[in-house]
Amino acid sequence: MKKLVAQRSVVLALILILALLGNACIDLSAISKFADSATEAGQRFPKLAADLIASCVRQHVLQDLRDAKFAPVELDRIAHPAADSAEMQQATARCQNYADQQQRLTEANAVLIAYLQTMADLASDKLTDHDKSLDALGTSFTGANIFNEPEVNAVKGLAKLLSKATSDFYRRNKLKSAIEQENDDVQKLTAALKRIVIQNYVTQLDTERDQLRSFYRSSIQEHQKYADALVKPAGGESGVPQDPLPVIQVKQLWDRDVNEIDQKIAAANAYAKLLDNVATAHQKLYESRNKLSSKEAIQIASQYSKSIQSLVADFRKAF
Repeated sequence: MKKLVAQRSVVLALILILALLGNACIDLSAISKFADSATEAGQRFPKLAADLIASCVRQHVLQDLRDAKFAPVELDRIAHPAADSAEMQQATARCQNYADQQQRLTEANAVLIAYLQTMADLASDKLTDHDKSLDALGTSFTGANIFNEPEVNAVKGLAKLLSKATSDFYRRNKLKSAIEQENDDVQKLTAALKRIVIQNYVTQLDTERDQLRSFYRSSIQEHQKYADALVKPAGGESGVPQDPLPVIQVKQLWDRDVNEIDQKIAAANAYAKLLDNVATAHQKLYESRNKLSSKEAIQIASQYSKSIQSLVADFRKAF
């Protein structure tokens, strides 16, 4: 009888060991790679957010230069104001709303990227780690007139998960529950970030492009007036052929600036698509959460990882 009990104990022990070994051999590298791919672009996002306020400042500079009739003596004061000057204070005040938006955008995106990195860590069976300053956003995050209440709560929910994952030493066996718990938050936050990038930032760049058109056209017109004024005192007639080189040079500068804006718009659209990919992939992983090591789940993660890598390359061109 004792021998039989001992044999059963050995069998049960072997089953337990095999089960543990089987769990240890689960390959979730595709999920880890998917999360890492999105993280790379997300870490560049603060440059996009910073350009929101920078675009506002650039537009005011263009307008101020036109108002100053392109006077050379005003150029340095308007375009390069001292940090403690009245001009700098005025520029900051004009664009303060965008400064607030920049901060909230950067924080919200940082929480999303930290969550994706936590997914990668859990899929790799590593202890999670993140920027501890994000923990406070679990209670302090506010919308700054760009995030609504459900979106604010999504940021807070993800921030709380980050803190808990670190304090409770989450490992791979918590990946399913993390995906299950945070899917709604991921869907809301990715949709919010996409909306703000397109409606706020891209629209801002479209306006800046219009300002550039007005600025460079005005500069060409002012050049024509200047040329006419030179001709008349010399006894010439206004409207006679003028030196085309200044206009050609202005056109080159105009094309350069518009091309830079077009690159930023393309990068912003790429990031919006990346957010769509993150949302869709996370939703599919949520639906497959009970079989994350299945062939189907691996294919989902691999497919979206490749798509995201392509979008990251487009995003890098401007940021």
